[in-house]
Amino acid sequence: MEGTWQWEQRKHCHIILLNSSSYLKENPEQVAALIGQVDATVSDERKRLHDCYGKEADILKTRDRVPSL
Repeated sequence: MEGTWQWEQRKHCHIILLNSSSYLKENPEQVAALIGQVDATVSDERKRLHDCYGKEADILKTRDRVPSL
């Protein structure tokens, strides 16, 4: 019965991808949870990049203050 479970999973994914509007109508709570997970992931990545580039900017500012030889 393992093949049946895999087929059901694939069918579930196809329903979401091919008919997202009706899936949203049938499962609004689950869709909202998925959107929340994606938003949290994007927010975490945005913060990580901001921290990374902020450190690089600080390093560049420090380099500008070093007198040239």
